[in-house]
Amino acid sequence: MEMKNSFETFMQEIRPTSNQSGDMRRGYRTLRNRLLADARLSPWIVGTFLQGSYRRSTAVRPKGDERSDVDLVVVTRIPQSYSPTEAQALFYPLMRAHYADKWRRQGRSIGISLSYVDLDLVITSAPTTAMEAVVKSVSALDNVDLWSELNETRSYSGLDLPATILAKAEQPQWKQEPLYIPNRDAERWDPTHPLAQISWTQGKNARTNGHYVNVVKALKWWRRNNPNLAGHPKGYPLEHLIGQCCPDGINSIAAGITLTLETIITQHGWRTSPPDLRDHGVSTHNVMGRVSNADWQAFISEVRTAAEIARRALNAITTQASADTWRELLGNRFPESTSSSNGLLKGTTVSGLGFQPKPGGPTKPGGFA
Repeated sequence: MEMKNSFETFMQEIRPTSNQSGDMRRGYRTLRNRLLADARLSPWIVGTFLQGSYRRSTAVRPKGDERSDVDLVVVTRIPQSYSPTEAQALFYPLMRAHYADKWRRQGRSIGISLSYVDLDLVITSAPTTAMEAVVKSVSALDNVDLWSELNETRSYSGLDLPATILAKAEQPQWKQEPLYIPNRDAERWDPTHPLAQISWTQGKNARTNGHYVNVVKALKWWRRNNPNLAGHPKGYPLEHLIGQCCPDGINSIAAGITLTLETIITQHGWRTSPPDLRDHGVSTHNVMGRVSNADWQAFISEVRTAAEIARRALNAITTQASADTWRELLGNRFPESTSSSNGLLKGTTVSGLGFQPKPGGPTKPGGFA
């Protein structure tokens, strides 16, 4: 059974809380404002925008003592004649001034660990004035309070990138113009295209009747809570794989989960090494490149089992059996059934969480973190 009401409750339980979202906004805005106010850095800066799972609405609630994390891209005019080490070092004085003992050098970014949120500052360069214009459009979107508005009131039909950005995403020239990240470990500038990832996610979500991002969140939650899956794929590589295997036209989260798992097995279950999946906007980048053969084989074994459980849950003929089986797959954040003897769902509860449906809550699926 598709258990749509129960999945709505489940999604409320696994997406970041309003407090966690507020912490992310506070951390991101403070960093952005400090960047733009810095007299040494501001002349270099074209714009900033959010990337990562929170920007794509595919983030799930941090577990235990973990903190939420946000990726902030700062697009600059730093020429690639600078070495990656030199480019990143331009930002160290700001780190020392505002984040003493809280920041660290990373291969492709600067990490900042605050008491309430983790930030990744991703420094990039924009190669052309045309790309700079695109960045400024997106930066303007994130600079106003629309980001919080997106977070709280996103419609169920898709992510809210401006139509102008989507139109640009369809232009071959734009697709050929990635940003470049200074990679200190490899001492080279690596192409990246976070805007292409965002626009692809928006398009995919529209083609799946607004269910795609919730399918991603549910399967991320499944993976995170699976004790047999400590390695890769996780994060964006997992999300990318789900995107490739989630069919268009699905009409429920339950169907999306089941069909995605089954498609992963159909398309990739025979492989003993991870597939080669090219990043959106950067055809030279294999997003599965860091997944070891051992991790991949462990992952496929668990997906095979999960696909069987999901199919049983979807095909169950009573709400009790379906809810029990979805809980077997997704854990006790999925509501228990309180079905009547004739199998009709009367209500839902979430074990051990004290969750109570809020009066006047959402009247439509609330799938966006």
